[in-house]
Amino acid sequence: MNELTFYADLLDLPAVAVTGVAVTKSTVEIACSLTGVETLCPLCGVLCTRVNDRTTRRLRDLSISSRAVYLVVSVRQFRCSTCGSCPTERLSFADANKSYTHRQARYVFAWCRKQAYAEVGAVVGMHAKTVERLVLDQCRHAEQLPARHAQLRRLGID
Repeated sequence: MNELTFYADLLDLPAVAVTGVAVTKSTVEIACSLTGVETLCPLCGVLCTRVNDRTTRRLRDLSISSRAVYLVVSVRQFRCSTCGSCPTERLSFADANKSYTHRQARYVFAWCRKQAYAEVGAVVGMHAKTVERLVLDQCRHAEQLPARHAQLRRLGID
C-alpha cells in the first residue's frame, strides 16, 4: 500500500482521490480531487460535462495525532450547454461556503454540549463566532423543521 492510498483509506471520503500529502510539525495538508466527470445543473437539471474553471477549497478535518488536518480539494466549475449557468461541483462531505467538513462539525458540536464556544474554539483552532454558527447550523439540521412542519395539521394560539 502506498502513501496516497493509505490517506484515501484513512479519510474514507466518497468519490475523492488523494493526489498529494504535505506533513509539517503542526499540520497535515492532503491534496484531493473529485473523481466524478459531470455535475447536475441546478437550474435545468441537465448533466454538465464541459469544465469552465477550477478552484480549490481548503477544509478543516479532524486532527490526526495532534496535527491539524486540512483537505485541499480541487473543485471544478462546469458550463451548462442548455441554460448557460455555471454550477460548481458539490462536496458530499462539506457544505457550500464552509471551511470545515461534516466530521469536524459533528466533533465541534459534541464538544459544545459541555463547554463554551470560546473554549472549544481555542482547542480546535476556530474563532468563537465560527463555532457558534456551526452549532446553530447543526441544531437546525437536527431539528428538521420543514419535515416537522409538514406534519402539522392545526395551530392553536391562546
